[in-house]
Amino acid sequence: MVVRDLGRRWGTCTTGAEPLVALHWALFQLSPRLIDVVIVPELAHLIEPRHGPKFSRQVEQVIPDHRDRLAELAKEGRRVWSPDGATWAGQCSGAPVLAEPVG
Repeated sequence: MVVRDLGRRWGTCTTGAEPLVALHWALFQLSPRLIDVVIVPELAHLIEPRHGPKFSRQVEQVIPDHRDRLAELAKEGRRVWSPDGATWAGQCSGAPVLAEPVG
């Protein structure tokens, strides 16, 4: 697991011979419940690389209210870090990613 600048993503997971979970440094300015909603889906990708029913069940088993937390993450993400006026929107690996700057 590494912490670095991931641009417009909270986290990523690379599977294969040398799996790697990377987390955005700004994530650690948030509450543990919001950090978990990024880390858990990335770790679930180590077991199930594709988004599908099995992946969703794994995430929901650990964080039953993950959809509510994702909405909270989208809101709090704007408060914590928003480069160039961008807003947190969309999803990748179950976690919001930055949308293009508005304006």
